[in-house]
Amino acid sequence: MHIKDSVVLITGATAGIGAAIAREIAPDGGALILTGRRQDRLDALKAELRPTGENILCICGDVQDRKFCADVIEQAVDTFGRIDVVINNAGIGHASHLADIDEADFKTVWETNVYGLAWLTQAAVQAMKSQTVESHTQKRGQIINVSSIIEDRPMINQVVYSASKAAVNHYSRGLRMELADSGITVSILYPGLTHTEFHAAKLGQKTGPLMPNAGIAPAEVAKVVRQAITKQKQEIYVTWYDLVFVQANRHFPLLVDRFFTFWTNRKKNR
Repeated sequence: MHIKDSVVLITGATAGIGAAIAREIAPDGGALILTGRRQDRLDALKAELRPTGENILCICGDVQDRKFCADVIEQAVDTFGRIDVVINNAGIGHASHLADIDEADFKTVWETNVYGLAWLTQAAVQAMKSQTVESHTQKRGQIINVSSIIEDRPMINQVVYSASKAAVNHYSRGLRMELADSGITVSILYPGLTHTEFHAAKLGQKTGPLMPNAGIAPAEVAKVVRQAITKQKQEIYVTWYDLVFVQANRHFPLLVDRFFTFWTNRKKNR
């Protein structure tokens, strides 16, 4: 898929990975639809990327609202005539023990990370299916769902967030099979620890990341996403050690359990 000829929608574009993806692909010249909950951030990003505002549509709102999700796709198609790539990046974290989680926080995490992604994807797929197949690619579109490496490895104090990302993975893989003959690619992005506002903005306890380093820059994640679009990759790991972590957990789950329990207790005792 050629980005310069595509219409790309990015949710959660006001900061972090979403904003970095917009910065990475904007120079290619394709049309961009940017969504987020902070209008001032959207306006600032639009001015940064293309001062004239050419081929950029900013829509402020919350993916928890099903009507908003449908309206975003409708506005995208009305403005640009089609929708080629949807990057479901909007999400929110949470930190607390499962026994202590507030019901409102639980609902917010689930409705943002799972329901919002589902509603937007549903509307996007319906639009993509109605589009004419491009003869040079034989593709109608691509859905990229941003998951996390901890979907396969629940962390202490992050079980609800981890579970929401596990749901994203099952949803994505099931959708991939349903759309196997449609010309629509369904991709899953598994970022590891990334240096963004995510930890400061998460609900529940205001704790820092479990691991000591600050994580990689969002721009590094964005480069991998760009490659995933151009090469239509389906399973996307950002770094080699993210993949090693996932494989280690799958083969040695009890050992990984013990390591993170030890590490968490070590941090508490400092």
